[in-house]
Amino acid sequence: AAAEAESVETLVLPVASLLEHLQEHSLRERLELLSLHFPATKGRPEAELHEPSRVMRNGSREVLHRLFNIKKVPRHYMFYRQGETLPDDAAQIMLLMSGHVQLKARGTIVDTLVDGASMGSEALKGEPYHHSAICVSPSARVLTISVA
Repeated sequence: AAAEAESVETLVLPVASLLEHLQEHSLRERLELLSLHFPATKGRPEAELHEPSRVMRNGSREVLHRLFNIKKVPRHYMFYRQGETLPDDAAQIMLLMSGHVQLKARGTIVDTLVDGASMGSEALKGEPYHHSAICVSPSARVLTISVA
């Protein structure tokens, strides 16, 4: 039998072009999540997400969509522990985009969160977390916003 010829295709891009494309993709994804899923921004026109927020950073008001980040975490990642109170600059409100997160109280599973669930709201009130939150899927993606 004749050996089949293998071909290899190569794509060469300048790093700056690749970074620009990745940033544009991240922005589109963030805007979509904010307008379709995040409770506080759901249904808002995209133009509002490009407006300055009330949050001051480096002497000016930060654009609303820039307050949010998308983070991917591995299995067993602990978002927060029951009873802890994080400082405002470390505390986050999160929207689970994909994956599964177990909530445990005193080691007992209380709930398993799936896509679209929010977590970490205790931080808004400065309260200790009611549960520990642990990623139990191979990975999870969350949309986060700092409490600060």
